[in-house]
Amino acid sequence: MPNIRKVLEIYVEHLPVELAGALDEVDGLDVAEHGSGWFMHVPNHRSAMHPGCWEYPPEIATVLSYALGVDCDWVLFHADADVDDHLPLYDWT
Repeated sequence: MPNIRKVLEIYVEHLPVELAGALDEVDGLDVAEHGSGWFMHVPNHRSAMHPGCWEYPPEIATVLSYALGVDCDWVLFHADADVDDHLPLYDWT
C-alpha cells in the first residue's frame, strides 16, 4: 500500500518576510526552498496541538499547529497559493 501524505498549501505571507528568509537557520526545522516558496515538514507531535508547545518561533508554531490540526504532514508555502483565513497574514511590502 502506498504511503500517501497530506499537504497544506498556504500563501507565503503567512510568515513574516524576515522569518521566511531565515527558515534554514531555525534549529530542528525540516524545510526546503522551491522556486516560489518553501516545503516545511510538520513534526508528528500529536500531543502538542497548542502553538506554545512548539520549540520554534511563534509564527512557525502557529502554522505547524494548524497543519497538524487538519492532519497534514507538510506545509507548502507558495507565492500563488490562497490566503487561509485561519492564519495571520503579514505584509511583505
